[in-house]
Amino acid sequence: MRKTKAPAKRSNSSTASKAIKKAKALRPKRPLPAYFWYLKERRSGLKQQYPELTQKDLVKKAAEEWKALSKEKQKKFLQKAKEDRRRYEQELKAMNKKSGKREVSNESSDSTK
Repeated sequence: MRKTKAPAKRSNSSTASKAIKKAKALRPKRPLPAYFWYLKERRSGLKQQYPELTQKDLVKKAAEEWKALSKEKQKKFLQKAKEDRRRYEQELKAMNKKSGKREVSNESSDSTK
């Protein structure tokens, strides 16, 4: 005779799930890294230049170009990423202040370097 598992007990997770979704919806949009700012600007040009490439291949091409860019040309996108990071931190502080949470310093994990 086959053994069957008893169905798992479900707690009131739908209410908790809704609360989590609501909290996530209120959270500010995360900052984009410099490469994503470059990709955002360059994608349409690459698509026109290489119409036969798939989206995956276009992103690969953009990554190759990004790696070949001089630090001077990357500076524009690094600055955008830094500004976006500041925006995110300000919005996060405002959200935490509004909800009564304590502030968390996240300066050591600066990914825009």
